Amino acid sequence: MSRGILLLIGLLAAVLIPVVLGGSDTWARLQSFPLNWLLIMFGMILLCWGINTLRLRLLLGDQRERVTPLKSLGVVMAAANYPATPELGQEIHGLPADTDEAMVFHAGTVLKDGKIFTNGGRVLCVTALGDTVKQAQTHAYALADQLHFKGMQMRRDIGFRAIRR
Repeated sequence: MSRGILLLIGLLAAVLIPVVLGGSDTWARLQSFPLNWLLIMFGMILLCWGINTLRLRLLLGDQRERVTPLKSLGVVMAAANYPATPELGQEIHGLPADTDEAMVFHAGTVLKDGKIFTNGGRVLCVTALGDTVKQAQTHAYALADQLHFKGMQMRRDIGFRAIRR
């Protein structure tokens, strides 16, 4: 059983068992207890449990969906003058559609009037899959080369240590 459910059962038991077994005297003492603190504590437990569950599902995804032996590689596309004072507001052209083998993650972007513009230093991360790191690297750089915006910069050495192994 998860910790959240165990905490919920424990909290309910702490309140209900004395009331059921203790009679009217216990009920009178329980009524004088500031229940708003109990409700706040209960709400905090549920909130933390829900946030952790949601966070893990968002980060890890549904692991039953796909477990793959494929290798992945991501290339970060940065704005001009990054990391000092990145240039913002440059229109991004050539964004490829996501596929099962590649995806472009947006980090420093903004959507205005149906167009995507830079809005931070690390703008995009082009991520690709392959049977080997070399294949993933080739695919990621091919997609990255389709993208362009004024002042775009990226490293060209991503994955070379893994390929040398």
